[in-house]
Amino acid sequence: MDLNMFSQIAHITEHLFLSSAGAVKSDRIRNLGITNVINCTLEIPNLQLSGVECIQIHVEDAPHARLGIYFDRCADKIHQVSQKGGRTLVHCMAGVSRSASLCIAYMMKYQRLTLKQAYEHVKKRRPVIRPNTGFWRQLIEFERRLFGRTTVKMISSSIGPIPDVYKEETRNMKLLSISDKQMYEYFQWQGIYNETSKKKSLYDDTDNSQSTKVCLWFHTFSRPPGAVISHQEYFIHDR
Repeated sequence: MDLNMFSQIAHITEHLFLSSAGAVKSDRIRNLGITNVINCTLEIPNLQLSGVECIQIHVEDAPHARLGIYFDRCADKIHQVSQKGGRTLVHCMAGVSRSASLCIAYMMKYQRLTLKQAYEHVKKRRPVIRPNTGFWRQLIEFERRLFGRTTVKMISSSIGPIPDVYKEETRNMKLLSISDKQMYEYFQWQGIYNETSKKKSLYDDTDNSQSTKVCLWFHTFSRPPGAVISHQEYFIHDR
């Protein structure tokens, strides 16, 4: 996978963009004509830029997090901005789970795509997206409320319940029992720690509240060959 994808701003529709927090730069926002930013992180402060409206959705990237209560609010906001000729950027920490889920919800409500179609559309434009399983359950319920039916279902797999759209990519994976500290030490051993982050506080493995950020950050920017780290779950290809 091309890690440069994580620094890109994906063009989802003519008026909707998706990215990681690291890609949100004032000059890029201006050049793309973005007038509104939806920030769905706990950690990153809103962009301070004249003429750009920012709202923050305080939701963690965890399966138990209630992102679904914001689906209508964010979809409506994106639509309202577009009706006035504006453009919206949605971002989370990695541009993989929270922000992707909000874009998918918008595509269902206002572009009238099914959940499967909306996921495929967003993934085509940003291949790194991977909403966590809890967000998938909420998206499935949102689709049922909008259309009275569902096009994605949760299925059993070797790594636990997954949406059926993940079936092929998880076929050769297995769940590892590994602690945050072990994962942290692994990345240090790989030499990734010193190269990747200038924010040491994100890597404080003495604090359990920070250890999740360690794993998500590494998943975003420094995935080692053959390994996948995703939303407090650790997987490795069984080859």
